[in-house]
Amino acid sequence: MGIACLTNYFNKVIDTYGTDITLRVVTVTSTNERGDPTLSNSDTTVKARVETSNGAKIKEMVGDLKLGDIVVFFKGSQTGIVKGNKIIYKNVVYKIYDVRPRETADGLHFYMTKAELAN
Repeated sequence: MGIACLTNYFNKVIDTYGTDITLRVVTVTSTNERGDPTLSNSDTTVKARVETSNGAKIKEMVGDLKLGDIVVFFKGSQTGIVKGNKIIYKNVVYKIYDVRPRETADGLHFYMTKAELAN
């Protein structure tokens, strides 16, 4: 299977089995005299595959998860997949704490992220 075919395969899996979620990109817009940041949020609806199970299959794929964590798979072309950004899934806000791009020398195929309940 060629690299383009592999990327297309992952995109089709996300399109077929994924769900619409909100990706919230958090940006520091300014800081005060003490260095405290002022943040702004930019929300975008994107398609992603969300796994909520803490079962053996997920543990084998991604390692241990804390109770309430989710694993989210994004297309390789998706922007804004960085630690600290947020995911809103089923009206619950999660914060991305682990980003693992899955790529070869020929390109990025998809992102696998872990996210925890946001404060």
